[in-house]
Amino acid sequence: MVRSTIDARVQEIVNEALEHGLAQYEKRHPKERGRIQGSVVVLWNADAAILAEAGGRLVYRDRGARYSDYNRVTASLRQPGSAMKPLVYLAAFESGLDLDTTVPDEPIEVPLGNGGGSKWIANYDNLFKGPMPMRQALAESRNTVAVWLTREIGVSNVIRTARQMGIRTPLQPYISTALGASEVRLLELADVYRAIASACWRSRTSSVA
Repeated sequence: MVRSTIDARVQEIVNEALEHGLAQYEKRHPKERGRIQGSVVVLWNADAAILAEAGGRLVYRDRGARYSDYNRVTASLRQPGSAMKPLVYLAAFESGLDLDTTVPDEPIEVPLGNGGGSKWIANYDNLFKGPMPMRQALAESRNTVAVWLTREIGVSNVIRTARQMGIRTPLQPYISTALGASEVRLLELADVYRAIASACWRSRTSSVA
């Protein structure tokens, strides 16, 4: 007998969500119609059991999609972007900082490596708000603060925390890893957020008890 953790109802929702999301993207970018792909995975909080997974669009306009056997959940490497920042903050907490620690949201310069010069980091709104508590910087996803924290505590500590939380793909030992420049697999990234959610749930329930 073969047992599966897949939930048929959740799987149906995932399939529909992926197709809807890709269709909406194609409306905004007509030239990409039929060429884009995506992936989705849903994990059970308690033990990381896979409830649903879609490794990509299998059929498009009644025709099989190219690389339909390629599972983007487990095989594809993509830059996580700002989804990497909570790991920077977790590493900062382990280094003794907390949500009330004041951090600088100001221009910061980082080396590009291999003699490639340097780059000034900006925020999505092109603004700098000055000193602020870490909780605000995290909530507003300030790029400059994530880079500053990584420089202060060391990128090696960020990478170690990432591995402790479930990232198995090798991360590059560069400051830009704090902003999600190192590629990871979707399953690993989803497991990180599952672990965070599970820890928060346990914390709340123990407090209530």
